[in-house]
Amino acid sequence: MNRNWRWVALLAAVLIAGLMLGGCDSGSTETTATTAGADTTATTGATDTTMAAGGPKYGGVLVMDDKAFPSEYAVPWLIRGPQERYMGIAMDPLIQGTEEVGVYKPMLAESWELAPDQSSYTFHLRQGVKFHDGTDFNAEAAKFNLDKVKEVGGPWLTKVTSVEVVDEYTLKLNLSGWDVMVLDDLKTANCYIASPTAFETLGEKEMQTHPVGTGPFMYEDYQARQEMSFVKNPNYWMMDDAGQQLPYLDGVKVLSIPDEVTRELNFRNGDLDYLQETSVATAVALQKDGWTLLADPLAGKFMFWFNSTDPSSVFSKPEVRLAFEYAINKEEMAETIGQGLVVPSYEVIFGMHDLGDPGTVPRTYDPEKAKQLLADAGYPDGLSAEMVLDSKFNGDFVVAIQQYAAKVGIDLKINAVESTKWNEMRFSPAPVNALMYDRQRGGGVATLRQTFADFAPGGPVFQATAHTAGFDEGVAEAIVTEEAAAQYEALKGAEQVAYADGMTIGLFKQPDNDFAYPYVKWNEAMAPSWRTTSGQPIFQPHFVWLDK
Repeated sequence: MNRNWRWVALLAAVLIAGLMLGGCDSGSTETTATTAGADTTATTGATDTTMAAGGPKYGGVLVMDDKAFPSEYAVPWLIRGPQERYMGIAMDPLIQGTEEVGVYKPMLAESWELAPDQSSYTFHLRQGVKFHDGTDFNAEAAKFNLDKVKEVGGPWLTKVTSVEVVDEYTLKLNLSGWDVMVLDDLKTANCYIASPTAFETLGEKEMQTHPVGTGPFMYEDYQARQEMSFVKNPNYWMMDDAGQQLPYLDGVKVLSIPDEVTRELNFRNGDLDYLQETSVATAVALQKDGWTLLADPLAGKFMFWFNSTDPSSVFSKPEVRLAFEYAINKEEMAETIGQGLVVPSYEVIFGMHDLGDPGTVPRTYDPEKAKQLLADAGYPDGLSAEMVLDSKFNGDFVVAIQQYAAKVGIDLKINAVESTKWNEMRFSPAPVNALMYDRQRGGGVATLRQTFADFAPGGPVFQATAHTAGFDEGVAEAIVTEEAAAQYEALKGAEQVAYADGMTIGLFKQPDNDFAYPYVKWNEAMAPSWRTTSGQPIFQPHFVWLDK
């Protein structure tokens, strides 16, 4: 958008914005890690809230926005997709990942050990912790939650045959076999711990928007497509590295603002402390005006997946899949539309190029090669297909892809659906002749975790996408390997066969383009980022304070 017209649009949104705001590890040894060497357990009773000069401050409410407001986000075992980002506000996991592969730190579980024969994990749980409804966190509560995860199914706890209560604060996970995913599953949003009593009392539907956990903040209010708010849990069990009670904030509020111009205006006016997932245009405009971009490099890779298992689908032919990649000028899109904020992607497994050299040769823009591949597949005159996507995704990229496709004879019809509908579709088999334009999370420390979650046989996403021969075997080898370098070597084999076959098509990596006021600070000694948790997009606002 022309910059002058952009400001006309911003000024035109003033009245609308005002109305909106007015209404609204493994081995048999002990496997634990600590945070900054500190005892993170809060003592009961009164807490000294005197803070050292220049350090964290107590008080204030962090206000942020979400253009794709969650409709279901508070029943852990039912969480899918981006809704997981809010799980850490009101709930805790048993263990949490770190920035080092295979290293975890205690949360509701204080310690754990793997049996010498690798037949079970035993977890020793934190005592004296209460759910927000006043009930006790104990082994029975943990078992309730993990049993629910097993009931729902999916790529979590697949090696856990049963969950056993040994005593009130000891939990045992019996295994059919060991792999690195057993512990890694427990850090995911699906394995966070909710109050069994609250679930039984409220019911599944009510609890979808009414979280009751042991976390740093407690549910206050939820208004569909408007806002949700949380207040400080005064009895939270965690302390910071200086022995001070967490959280620092009095509360967290999330506003639903789907319109991009209105979101930017609210942020500029100071009505938002934190602006998340802006468009490229907004990010560039804010940077020009001196704002610092908070880019999360692990945030997402845009890509295509499709129905390649149905013989009637055009995407069952590898030539068609490869033709789509050759047809799209990713470098040009990254430079012009992405304005330097996106990077072309040439991989199936997100993160392979960040961690090393997977040994693949990128398929760069070659429209003549694309036409030849289509002819080889039996489509010398081109073909028609549908591109399905979330309506919140950047439309400029979508139109550019459509135009590139047309140049090689592909008539690509765009079907942009509302976010709730999109979330349903991405957890269902892809329509027969549809390109699913999706955003894949992961990369970095989360590469193996997310690869297993995305591509596990029978998993919830990328349904009807055929797995290239040798791919599953490579992933299976990686998850029974403890050493990170050996894991990568196993994944390389999987990546090489999958990329050669066009199992999915990577387009470009685009970080979350977030912005915050300089007074939004966090305890960096305890969390490298409060916006992610060991490569997962789960907020940790209990480490945030407002320096104002």
